[in-house]
Amino acid sequence: MVIPSSSRAAGVALSRLVAGIVSTPSAQIIGFISDAIRGDSTLPYDKFHAYQLGMLSSAVFLVVGAVCHIVLILFFPQDCAKGRGMGSRS
Repeated sequence: MVIPSSSRAAGVALSRLVAGIVSTPSAQIIGFISDAIRGDSTLPYDKFHAYQLGMLSSAVFLVVGAVCHIVLILFFPQDCAKGRGMGSRS
């Protein structure tokens, strides 16, 4: 999909806003996941292991973000070419 040149700044701003909204509560999400895994245990090992699993679960979001960026890199040249073609038609 090609974004018109008049809307590109808004598209970039919207993507950065969404990224900021998603990344801001990450510490709370990791804490919630580790508390859910730990349950009622107060043993130090259980707390540490639950924290490890909470941090590992956040890596899943990192991988998803990396895949999205790779897809963007693959389609960006085609999108630029389509945009140049649309600009010459006007």
